[in-house]
Amino acid sequence: MNGLQNQPESIPRIMMIAGEASGDLHGAALYRALKQRMKSFECIAMGGVAMRDAGLQIVVDSTALGVIGIWDVLTHYIPIRVALQRVKKNLDSFSPDLLICIDYKEFNFRIAKYAKSRGIKVLFYVSPQVWAWRPGRVDKYGEVIDMMAVI
Repeated sequence: MNGLQNQPESIPRIMMIAGEASGDLHGAALYRALKQRMKSFECIAMGGVAMRDAGLQIVVDSTALGVIGIWDVLTHYIPIRVALQRVKKNLDSFSPDLLICIDYKEFNFRIAKYAKSRGIKVLFYVSPQVWAWRPGRVDKYGEVIDMMAVI
């Protein structure tokens, strides 16, 4: 008898990142769908009320991070920066098999790049319209993600 027969099956580990209300709703729906289809998995998230209500363990609350426009970004710079560092710390300690980035393009691009540098697979779910802004952005996304799901 080899030692592999008694080894427990590895449980997939997933981390989701949603930074605004619409992403929070998509993340909650995705989590519910995963729970219906997967036997078992562990999942933590940066998200808000919808993801928490769906049963996700929220490690970074994104309720106050949904910003639109440069002025909002500037006035929320410190909380966004703190959230970015907390997400990176959770990525390192939780070490997921898959990171699911839900919209929130600039923040999630940085997180995807960080995760990819640590060998974590990255799915961009509800991707931003990369072809609609900044030429060449599609190629940059291709360097930091493994798969993109668009709606």
